[in-house]
Amino acid sequence: ELSFHETLLGGFAWGQVDPRTGALEGKEAGLMFGFDGTIVMSDLDRFIADPNHDAAFGGSYLGNLFQARGLPEPVLISGVFKFMAPGFGAPRLMVHEHTLRSGSEIYTLRGTKYLDDDPLAFDALGDLTTLYTTLEDASGSVVAAGVMHFPLVKLPELVASFRSSGDDNPLVAR
Repeated sequence: ELSFHETLLGGFAWGQVDPRTGALEGKEAGLMFGFDGTIVMSDLDRFIADPNHDAAFGGSYLGNLFQARGLPEPVLISGVFKFMAPGFGAPRLMVHEHTLRSGSEIYTLRGTKYLDDDPLAFDALGDLTTLYTTLEDASGSVVAAGVMHFPLVKLPELVASFRSSGDDNPLVAR
């Protein structure tokens, strides 16, 4: 088992379907959205090898996106984190899918980190810290979008949050 704690936050805008446009509009309007939570992979080897094997996400939401619309703070109902490696030449993906509730409304957060196959890994840190995100209503329509970022000043906290257990040496697993 492997777990870690992650915080992501960024510009977000209602009425946008493109994360980049939503991020720009959200920053200009001072609207932010993100989350602070823990990801738990029950079997790290299987998680990496099997795109259908989810890790669990638990946490809370950050920012003022919902308050700007006079909506109650969103609360996590369920959350998963996935790793997908579609094949040679295609970007590997890290995907967040959360179901959340704000008052009586249900939303789905869908976010993707694109881990490009850059052989020199010049952009690896950017890939690992950037989540392109949409928010869907109960009908499946995208109602908001933005880009969340991991604040690099929290990198020591992220590294310190890694916990592992199982047959392997915990230090090796980290």
